[in-house]
Amino acid sequence: MGNVDGKNGANGSSGSTGSDGSRGKDGECGITGTPAGSIDLTITTDNADVFVNYTLGAKIESCGSQGVQSLKLGDSSSLLYLSARGGDGGNGGHAGHGGRGGFGRNGLNATRYSSGTNGGPGGNGGNGGNGGHGGCSGNGNNITIRCNQEDTDLLMVLKQKVSVTSSGILGKGGKKGTGGSGGIGGFGGSSYSWSETRSVSDGRGGTRTETSFYTNPGGFPGSDGVAGVDGIKGTDGKKGVDGKYQIQVLDYDGIKYYESPYDLMVEEIGYIDRIGYNVIEPDSNVTLMVKHKNVGGMPTPSHHNIMAYIGDNKWVFCDPKNRVEMDRSILHGTSSSLYKRIEFKITDFRQKPKSLPRDAFIINATMDHQCLVDRINQNFKRVSDKKSDFIIEYPIQTSLIKGLHSVILGDESPFVFSIWNKSLLNIGENANSTQSSMSPMSSPNRILFTTLRVHTRTSGGNGSINPTTDIVVRDKHGKVFSNPENGLYSNIEMIGPSDLKFFSGTISFINPDIKPYTRILLESTVYLGHVSNMMSSPLPIQSRPFEVQLSEGYQSPSMFQCDLLLVVNNQSDYREIKSWRKLARSLNFKLNIWNTSLYRAFNLSHVKMDGKSLLEDFRGKTIIYLNNNYVKDEKLSPHSDFLRPDELFNAAYHHGINVLIVGKSFSMEKELSPINTLEKSTTPVYYLNDDQFLNSMKYQIPHGLGSGISLPPTFSNIENGDCVINAVVDGRENNWIVLFKQYLLLSFYSESTSVYPRKSINLNSNFELHPIQETNDDISFTFSMPQYYYSVIFSKDYRKGGPTFKIDVHNLYETLKQIQQQNQLQQQQQQQQQQPNIINGNFGGILNVKFGISDSYQVLFLELDQKHKALYAFKHYKGNKIMGQKPINILNINRFSLTRGNQFGNEKYTHEHCFQVVTPKGTWFLKSPDYHEWISRLSPLSVEYPTIYSQPSSIIKDQVLLGKTDSRGVPLTNESPIIETRTIPTIQVVGRYVFTKPYIFDLRKYAEELSRKLVSRFPNQRNVVVYDFDPKPKSGWRMYTLGTVEIHRSLDKIDSHIIKMDMEQDLTIKNPITIQSPTVLYHLFKSLDFRTKLKKLDEIIETLSFESIRASNISISTKLGLLLLSICSDLAEEQYHFRFSSNWRDQLPVETIKLNLLKLNILKNFKFKNYNNNNNNNNNNNNNNNNNNNNNNNNNNNNNNNNNNSSNDNITPIEEQYSLLNSNSDDNNDYNSYQNNNITPIEEQYSLLNNNGDTNNISIEEQYSRPKSILSNLIIEIGFHIKNMMKNFSKGTFDRILFRRRTVDVDKATLSLLNEIIHIHLMGYEIIDDKLALNKPNVYNNKLVKDQLLLQIKEIEQIKLNSFLSYTKGFPEDAWGYSFIYEGVSRRERIFSKKETVIAAYRKPPFINFKSTIDSELTLPTVMKKDEFMRMFVLPPSDKTYEVIEEKTYFDTKNHLREEYIDRIKVVQLGCLPNRIEISKLNVQQHDTPMFSNNEVISTDDNEQLDNFIEQPIELEEETKTTTTTTTTKTFDETPQSSEPIVDPENPLADLNPLPIVSQQPQYVQSKTRFKQSTNFENMLQSEQGQQQGDDSSLNQIEFQLESPANLQQLLQEEPVRQKKDDYLSEEVTQSNDELNQLSPPNQEIQLDIQPPIQNEKEENIQDINQVVNQSEELLKQDVSTQDNQPTTNSNEQSNQPPEFNQTEEILKQEETTIEKSIEQNDQKHSDQSYQSLEEIDESFFGQVQSGESFQSLKEPQIDENIQPKEELNQPKELLKKEEIIQFEKQNDQKHPDQSYQSLEEFQIYGNTHDNQLINSNEHSNQLPEFNQIEESLKQEETTIEKSIEQNNQKYPDESYQPLEEIDESFINQIQSDD
Repeated sequence: MGNVDGKNGANGSSGSTGSDGSRGKDGECGITGTPAGSIDLTITTDNADVFVNYTLGAKIESCGSQGVQSLKLGDSSSLLYLSARGGDGGNGGHAGHGGRGGFGRNGLNATRYSSGTNGGPGGNGGNGGNGGHGGCSGNGNNITIRCNQEDTDLLMVLKQKVSVTSSGILGKGGKKGTGGSGGIGGFGGSSYSWSETRSVSDGRGGTRTETSFYTNPGGFPGSDGVAGVDGIKGTDGKKGVDGKYQIQVLDYDGIKYYESPYDLMVEEIGYIDRIGYNVIEPDSNVTLMVKHKNVGGMPTPSHHNIMAYIGDNKWVFCDPKNRVEMDRSILHGTSSSLYKRIEFKITDFRQKPKSLPRDAFIINATMDHQCLVDRINQNFKRVSDKKSDFIIEYPIQTSLIKGLHSVILGDESPFVFSIWNKSLLNIGENANSTQSSMSPMSSPNRILFTTLRVHTRTSGGNGSINPTTDIVVRDKHGKVFSNPENGLYSNIEMIGPSDLKFFSGTISFINPDIKPYTRILLESTVYLGHVSNMMSSPLPIQSRPFEVQLSEGYQSPSMFQCDLLLVVNNQSDYREIKSWRKLARSLNFKLNIWNTSLYRAFNLSHVKMDGKSLLEDFRGKTIIYLNNNYVKDEKLSPHSDFLRPDELFNAAYHHGINVLIVGKSFSMEKELSPINTLEKSTTPVYYLNDDQFLNSMKYQIPHGLGSGISLPPTFSNIENGDCVINAVVDGRENNWIVLFKQYLLLSFYSESTSVYPRKSINLNSNFELHPIQETNDDISFTFSMPQYYYSVIFSKDYRKGGPTFKIDVHNLYETLKQIQQQNQLQQQQQQQQQQPNIINGNFGGILNVKFGISDSYQVLFLELDQKHKALYAFKHYKGNKIMGQKPINILNINRFSLTRGNQFGNEKYTHEHCFQVVTPKGTWFLKSPDYHEWISRLSPLSVEYPTIYSQPSSIIKDQVLLGKTDSRGVPLTNESPIIETRTIPTIQVVGRYVFTKPYIFDLRKYAEELSRKLVSRFPNQRNVVVYDFDPKPKSGWRMYTLGTVEIHRSLDKIDSHIIKMDMEQDLTIKNPITIQSPTVLYHLFKSLDFRTKLKKLDEIIETLSFESIRASNISISTKLGLLLLSICSDLAEEQYHFRFSSNWRDQLPVETIKLNLLKLNILKNFKFKNYNNNNNNNNNNNNNNNNNNNNNNNNNNNNNNNNNNSSNDNITPIEEQYSLLNSNSDDNNDYNSYQNNNITPIEEQYSLLNNNGDTNNISIEEQYSRPKSILSNLIIEIGFHIKNMMKNFSKGTFDRILFRRRTVDVDKATLSLLNEIIHIHLMGYEIIDDKLALNKPNVYNNKLVKDQLLLQIKEIEQIKLNSFLSYTKGFPEDAWGYSFIYEGVSRRERIFSKKETVIAAYRKPPFINFKSTIDSELTLPTVMKKDEFMRMFVLPPSDKTYEVIEEKTYFDTKNHLREEYIDRIKVVQLGCLPNRIEISKLNVQQHDTPMFSNNEVISTDDNEQLDNFIEQPIELEEETKTTTTTTTTKTFDETPQSSEPIVDPENPLADLNPLPIVSQQPQYVQSKTRFKQSTNFENMLQSEQGQQQGDDSSLNQIEFQLESPANLQQLLQEEPVRQKKDDYLSEEVTQSNDELNQLSPPNQEIQLDIQPPIQNEKEENIQDINQVVNQSEELLKQDVSTQDNQPTTNSNEQSNQPPEFNQTEEILKQEETTIEKSIEQNDQKHSDQSYQSLEEIDESFFGQVQSGESFQSLKEPQIDENIQPKEELNQPKELLKKEEIIQFEKQNDQKHPDQSYQSLEEFQIYGNTHDNQLINSNEHSNQLPEFNQIEESLKQEETTIEKSIEQNNQKYPDESYQPLEEIDESFINQIQSDD
């Protein structure tokens, strides 16, 4: 009620725009607002209702009124709203704009008879209109409220607000109109021209014509009209008069007047719990004191109560009886405190012991303040809005448990945590015995104790531990607890206010049989008596977990040379690390471990106790960084937190270390930023312009120590000792001279504002100073360097020399003198420490020299001055130096690099005689037959050569990986590869600006052009051009310095340095299936350097047989296939970046491209070991055959050829692709026999014709066999894929029709290199002077032989193409880029390719199942502004942050060391005062009986009330996860299940922190160090090498075939179980469905082909071969006597056992009898051996066992009775002749047509060298040793073998077969003892 506001005025309308030239109309004025009416009312009550008697004053639009309105007394919603506000004034209308003037009249055009007229003037513009005036606002009116003094409480219905009595808002004036523009004047008339012709006399009686030309001018244009004048803005209206608000209170003293009602606010509060702890805990009583203030305009009610209290909420309950009455009649502006405290109670809350919070129990609660006027029943809003926050917590809190999360065997892990009393009183059972000094209140006695539980259920390795035999738990003083599983505890009798008590001890692993990475969980719990029953009801209030991991120590390279570094943490698992070890071992890699949690940091540059850093240990190698979550202060954090900024960049850039990051996201873009904060130094080097910089990159080395760096004079700093002087040099011209003391640099500039020096002299060389010559007016001195024939005189410039010139000269002279003395001292030290290979003195001789790459060679006498580091070039006379002459050129070699051969691509011949001396100022090209002498003197003084077309660490990789002792013939020192210094090329950009000023766009354009040149000319590099715009005037007409441009080089694009595999789930990272997947293996290969890939290829070839080779090897995801795929990927990256860096040649000719396609050059020059190795057994076979009769060989070969010709129809598909032809050496063979119509598909791929030369020439045989080797096959495949890439790199029309195109040049260079690779590796050629040559006789000198080989290579490439295309059919079109369309009735196949996709697939194969990022595929900004670039800068971390701690914590009986270590943790990490160390310790005791039951402390309190609104931690024991689980069944040494509750073995600390940590403790860092070693794990791993070889070999046999994929998820459920007798408990492998699905590529499945480990793939038909071998047993008996004295042959280090097959129990039982019979037959056939291992059984048996077929279905082959053994044998166990094998081969094909073709070489292996081959297999083959026993001894033991096998079958009836290793060891020992 009570709204009598005035009516608002209407706005005026806007004026219209005038027509051409007319005035704009004025805006209308706004209307004035109407005034408000008055309000007069009286408030009374009858104690039931509130009556409002009102009178409303009249308004313009209405009359006044009177009335009475009632409100319910005591209704809190009653409200009285009053308003007497005036109306708003209307806004004035906007004025119209003036019209534009009209166009002027055009003038008349000129005619022949009149001139043109002028144009008329344009019309004037109209004036703008005036804006309308704003209306005035209406007046406000008065509001008067009357009441009696005893009824002032009724004013609460006004809600403490002052009603509105103000006037309205005034109207705003309208906008003015703008004047119209003047009209354009008319155009003048056009001119008119004409000509007249007439005849005139020529003066000779004739006439002639004359032509006259005339013109009448046109008119001028008219003038423009005048613009109109703007109008006037309308004025604002006037503000009305405000009314008055008044409250009149009638009292016995009369009427009192107030301008506002009373109002209260909370001014101050104070509260405490009733006991006096000053901590509000659950179920406690709290007392509150409040001070209020009256902020209203009148006193509070004097006759009625105002009650203060706290409103109820979920945590607070205030009984109405505890409300407190406030003072009455509180004057306005004064405060009033309550006469007594308000008391309220906190809701009780008790936690379940199973779900205690990890952090302290802290709840944020609020006090809702209220002040209630009781009769009217209304609260003060300002008080109700006040919310006072407070914390509900317990007075006791425990800290994090501090200690070591990882220890090695025997070391003790301390555990220390504090108990903190946050209250003001003592707490404990004896708290009342001492009065608290912080509170006058007495402290009640209260139960307080803490416990520590040692969980016997472990994770990460072993499933459980035995506390009495596996671990030792001690207290601080070394006391050993005999039964720690019972629980440790400590009663706290009293802890003072704000005091700390410390619970401490140590735990160590002592059993060497515990698996590494086993984690044991310690859990502390603190108990406190309930606040309402302090002595009989202890409640658990907080729990803290602490895990200790048994770790492996890093093995020093002095003891353990390794290839890979695996970086793990405190959450890494044994199975995970074991899988990585198996993967590394299968690749013949040695793996070292660095546990960041053990050493508390990952700092590659840290110098360990062995004197080396990880950078030195792994130069040129690879680091695998597992980026799973690790535990830090009870939180899970990504492992990448341990990586320092730029750590990986620095390792890759300077040390050639590649990194494979497996796990969570990691910002590679930041890591590739070329700001390296870890480098030892970065030096800016200034260049005059971009041309000088680009030229120096090609033909010079960068500046550094020992060179004259070019710096601007602005770099000088007087405070650093630099000297600046303006002087005359040599009396000719003035120079601005700067001596940079830090850089040992003396620079000369034309003036102080110069950008680039005229000359820079490095003062690190010898120089002389002549005494100062000083007169009254002048001063001078001479500086000279005689070795460079250089001298300069500094003197005064009388024009510019100031009064301080003499002082400046003396300063310069003294500074030079100091530098001279330092140089002399350094030279003396160098002479004392001089290396013996450095030759002193001068050396000279005649050489061919040219001083620039474009110059011509000239014969000069060169002299090397090694003392002064100078190289002089003299003219000579008859080979001798002309005495007394000056050199024609001098080269300062204080800093230089020595290179060899055709380094710059400009030499035509005799490359071995060429060498170059490369300095920052220039390069000398030298050539001499006596180059050895020159190099021996120059090389010790040289520095490493910075590679321009490869990564700077390329030299290191050549040295480390390829074993080169020099780089390009230059020996390297140990310091050279790890200098970690870099120069930053800088160019100051200068330009002339005549009409404009320089803008930032000009500098950016310059930077972009420079960046384009860098990308084009150096396609391998990744550079960032940074520009800094800072324009300044420069000397010269309109010359400016725009700023600087810096070039920062990052990691090169063509190499893979950092690879990231994104796996967000830790479960995926740790899964052995993931680790052994082809994706991980491919990325591991990809992370290897290209040189390492080739070395690994050479090693793998040595272990392969030819039957394992495919036509397209990259189509099969075996080790070989994935390695080839990574090699092709590297080559594709190089090809891609060289092609797409530019469309044009751009100073990168074919010769330079060919020289700098580094990967192809590495492949070309790589020295393979297996050129003639067809398989790992052929070498032995060939060696044995060398001693055989030649006639037999010829006969065998002929028979074999006949057999091949007669069995073409029976050739298997494998043969069609891979079989090798025999090395035919028959003289009668014809070169053209490959054209035989009956030749087999095998020959189509690999046939080589024999030479007509001597068949006994072994070298010729090797030359013929070389192209048929596995290596040659793989090189052909690599070459095919390179050609396929070339075909798919896009070539436009311009590339086909224009010259000098980049992609065409790259094609030429690539084809040339491929040709050389084929000639070198397949034909045995060499490269001499960049040309193919042969230095020894070679069959491929014969053009016919070479042409035939090249033709066959093309045919092989076609076969590989068909196979590769067939492989790509299994992928979507967007995977490999190929699509296949079948057209017409004949269904003719047409193949289309999307070239970009094909190249992308080569760069990153499409089968990859996880998202990954390779740094070579990332694109960084090439041009950046300086401030943007510097935003990527990260301050270098402090040394303490990433300090590696190698301290050993093995204390044993040295209790004082243990106490000191624990005390340091207390002080440094937990805040203990040093003087309170002893008095703050707790007495730790062991409980006599178990304290824990079902994961809870045994307690008498059964109250488990828990409020639902409190967020509780996840109960891991009760958690059920929806996962796919693969469980390995334990079969041996079952351990009884423990009664301990189950803890999540994968991560017991997951989700343990639902509440935030209140404070973080500082990180403890130790300075004392000792080197950690773990000998027990070495022994364990060495023992496992023999026991787990079955796992390794099975890993080798895992073949992920993408051609016939299967579901990987099903694989996980059906993975075969492979365990040995002494294996540990089985463990579960849990894997989420989402992660499992990621393991399979889209639209494709992966098949895990797990086969039993076999010695060699050629043994697949061993059962049939054994029957043939059995017929030759008599031959062995004849030679058995020769075997008696032969020693037994040891087996390989790693034993081999077959995997278990996941067959059903029924099938296995059916086959059991068949297996026993097979073994008995095998024993009979091999009675000369100790036992025939299971691996030698026919593979078809395993295939049928897996498929459930009967073993009896395999019929034994029929043996030809005509086969007779050889009469003459060079070896005692020569069994078969080739004729017999050929005959058997036919029978084998007929009986086993579905198996691979058994080649001739296989029978020779098992025939001629049957016994030796079981031993001399490759290092990965694992076989039992043959014990060369006599036949009688073997027969005696035959019964024992059969019994042992029968017992074995009975012991393990559920397995397919029990491997031989599990036979009773006593039997094996007995056989060995008999030997």
